[in-house]
Amino acid sequence: MSEILECYKMFVDSAHAATKQRGEANKFYVGLASSLISFVTFVSAMGFVDIHPVMFISLMTTLGLLVNLIWYFSIRSYKMLNSAKFKVIHKLEEKLSCQCYAEEWKILKRGNKVFGYQTQSYLERWLPAMFSLPYIALFVVVLVRR
Repeated sequence: MSEILECYKMFVDSAHAATKQRGEANKFYVGLASSLISFVTFVSAMGFVDIHPVMFISLMTTLGLLVNLIWYFSIRSYKMLNSAKFKVIHKLEEKLSCQCYAEEWKILKRGNKVFGYQTQSYLERWLPAMFSLPYIALFVVVLVRR
């Protein structure tokens, strides 16, 4: 029983560590995406581009969308990792007298399907899409003006 408990503690700690690491990764991508949008906007507004503006905006849009795509796959990867960790935690809990995490999920899933609990992963997946909108809008504006 103590071996199961130690394994359980280790997995709970590793799930918390993965969640913390995921938060740090999201901070990195928010900073990178924000900086890139600021850079593109500033350079475009000031006219510091030696190449054709459409070419510059096309390159920056492609770069920005690639960063956001990588960010999306990072979120997806962390979701898969945490899902696997919690499946193991739930299996270990079956051998313990207290099944805290399994019970917590049951309670959360009972809520309203439309306005109830949404997983962090579900909400996080919208961030790269939202950060893609300024690139697309800027690209459309440049194309329309030309």
